Amino acid sequence: MAVTRKPTGTGTPQEPLTKDPAFQRYLNKGGSAAHPEPEAKDVRFTLTIPGPLCQQVDQLLEKLLPLKKSRHQWVLEACMEKVKRDQKSAAEE
Repeated sequence: MAVTRKPTGTGTPQEPLTKDPAFQRYLNKGGSAAHPEPEAKDVRFTLTIPGPLCQQVDQLLEKLLPLKKSRHQWVLEACMEKVKRDQKSAAEE
């Protein structure tokens, strides 16, 4: 890595590419986000699970499932199943 001296700050500031005011307004305007959907963001929170329940989940993951699945993935799938079941029962009422 090459070692250089600290800049002295006496250099001339860069001039804009063009002095056209319309072009400068366009450059300074900025843009919008690619996906402006705030409700699509993931939500992070801490979930506390009782020890015996966590052990039961781990035993199920270890013995009953032929493929490896994380505890996190299993809990997400369980939440999704519960939401679907509750939505179905609410629609029937």
